[in-house]
Amino acid sequence: QIQNALKDVFNLPSLDVEEIAMREAEEAVYQVLLDSRAIELTPQTSYIRRMQHQLAERYRLQSRSTGLEPNRRVRIFKGPDV
Repeated sequence: QIQNALKDVFNLPSLDVEEIAMREAEEAVYQVLLDSRAIELTPQTSYIRRMQHQLAERYRLQSRSTGLEPNRRVRIFKGPDV
């Protein structure tokens, strides 16, 4: 509700939570590929975390979920064979 109100007040484009989370994951993938530094993403639902893990896998990167609900998040990093 608050997000929708802010979008209306500031006339912002409508981006859903899933799209924002996946953009964050894409940016993290590119950062990890560039400098090999592990990136921890913001907390997400299990469904979104699963998609973030799949994205990391597509780029042959490793990922792990860490933390406890509702603050569970994905960490993306290079594995030993990358």
